[in-house]
Amino acid sequence: MVNVPIVADAKAALTEMDAHTSRCKTDDWIADIMKWKEEIPITMKNYEGMTPEDIINGINEIFPDATVTTDVGQNQLWTTQYLAMNGKRKFLTSGGLGTMGYGLGAAIGAQIGSGDKTVLITGDGSFGMNLNEMATAVSYNVPLVIIIANNGVLGMVRQWQNLFYGQRYSMTDLCSGAATRRGEDRPVQVRFRLRRRLHQDLHRLQQGRRHLRRCGAVCQAH
Repeated sequence: MVNVPIVADAKAALTEMDAHTSRCKTDDWIADIMKWKEEIPITMKNYEGMTPEDIINGINEIFPDATVTTDVGQNQLWTTQYLAMNGKRKFLTSGGLGTMGYGLGAAIGAQIGSGDKTVLITGDGSFGMNLNEMATAVSYNVPLVIIIANNGVLGMVRQWQNLFYGQRYSMTDLCSGAATRRGEDRPVQVRFRLRRRLHQDLHRLQQGRRHLRRCGAVCQAH
């Protein structure tokens, strides 16, 4: 049931609504969170090979002023834990609404709206929900960096089935017999290649519209 229906231009309506709001006082809450981070740090440094923490730390280092979006699931939780909010970076996520497929549309909209360098962190399950919007990104020459956690399962649901439902797995495998490359290289080598690739992506973003326009022309020609 809708109590107050609003039919208006979104920008005009939100601007008017914002005039009637006040800033929340969160200083004490933020102080508690920072204290917990010091007392109980969340880290994956004990794991070998490349970890989500390594990937997001690479984004922290190489994209300090980017807009970062996520989908839903483990990729979202990893990002909220490790992404550094430095006052320049913007972060878009659906929070607890649980909308798989949100991230790509949000990334496209953020890049068009702001012109900022934009990075999407997603999982193979969430990316599959809305990957048709890649055609939108190409059609409108939208340069994006997309990082997909390709683990072959719906990771968050699978994790809950493992921890709380006696490993009774149902409808969480995305592919059968898929092989993933893990632990074949030394962690230092893997992290070096990660940063080199992110630097390459940054360079492509800086030249992004020109490269994507060529891609779009090729796609249209065929």
